[in-house]
Amino acid sequence: MSLSSAVLREVQETLEQVGLSRAEQGAYLALLELGVTTATPLAQAMNVPLTTAQSLLKRLATIGVVHVTKRKSRSVYEAKDPQIFKTLIEQRLHDVVQMIPLLKELRSEQKRPAHIRIY
Repeated sequence: MSLSSAVLREVQETLEQVGLSRAEQGAYLALLELGVTTATPLAQAMNVPLTTAQSLLKRLATIGVVHVTKRKSRSVYEAKDPQIFKTLIEQRLHDVVQMIPLLKELRSEQKRPAHIRIY
């Protein structure tokens, strides 16, 4: 299934807000269409060098949106369910909520008046 250009732009903007670069977006979307695959067919589908596809896949796996398994001596990749983005955003929100008290503490420390002694 191919997305209309307007829908594709909307999807890309949302993925960019989640933190994916344009190249990572292309790799993830291509993986959704290809299903389970190795890096070579992905590179061909994206029309990029194999090493570029491998780098993108490694980054996507690090982010947590691509599942990597080994079959014999080859790595096989599969895009995780798009629901993973909701989970990632929820985790980021949780992290921010945990950080807020620390930031407020820093802010309150800055409001304390300076003690200046003149000799």
